[in-house]
Amino acid sequence: MELKGIIAIAGKPGLYKVAAQGRANIIVQSLENDKKFPAFASDKISALDDISIYTYEKDVPLTEVYIKLAEKENFSKSIDHKEEPKKTA
Repeated sequence: MELKGIIAIAGKPGLYKVAAQGRANIIVQSLENDKKFPAFASDKISALDDISIYTYEKDVPLTEVYIKLAEKENFSKSIDHKEEPKKTA
């Protein structure tokens, strides 16, 4: 799984791909609807390949978390966060 070039911008929903670099900004493209717009140095930008999850033993890179989740779900489609939870009897 390659997360290089995928970013999250604080205050904006969704994930973005770095499309180009300008003089004082970067041009990002939404992964949801392919819209492009500039992101500036004043925006709080987090690169997904730099994010780690803190655990009891060590920091785990987000890539490893996604791989373990995919293995748990047998590489099939996971649940949607908008779905209603299934009730157990």
